[in-house]
Amino acid sequence: MSFSRYKDLILEKAARFSYDAALLAAQISKESRFNPLAQSYAGAMGLIQIMPATWRGMQRLGWVSSSDSPKDPDANLEGGTRLMVSLLQRYRNAADPIHLALAAYNAGYPRVDKAIKARKR
Repeated sequence: MSFSRYKDLILEKAARFSYDAALLAAQISKESRFNPLAQSYAGAMGLIQIMPATWRGMQRLGWVSSSDSPKDPDANLEGGTRLMVSLLQRYRNAADPIHLALAAYNAGYPRVDKAIKARKR
């Protein structure tokens, strides 16, 4: 699998959601090595590795359709990019929102929020 296979899709999603295409490509490379059928030991699926519970939440929010599969590259990047944009918005006032958003993408925003609160004490 390679970047070139998904370049147009990455550029489309990045442009649609005003997200950094290079960062999106880097996430995909790290998460799945551009393999749309990748599945982690924890159960995350697809190019940008979305957990099943997160996928169901995306379906409830209407970010992806109930008939979409997390292993479909278009749907996976639609949901994953939207999630990253929402996390960047969540941490927009932080000194380093990208790092916090990436941490929240991988560990869950409740853990990141808890760490932020603990650090402020």
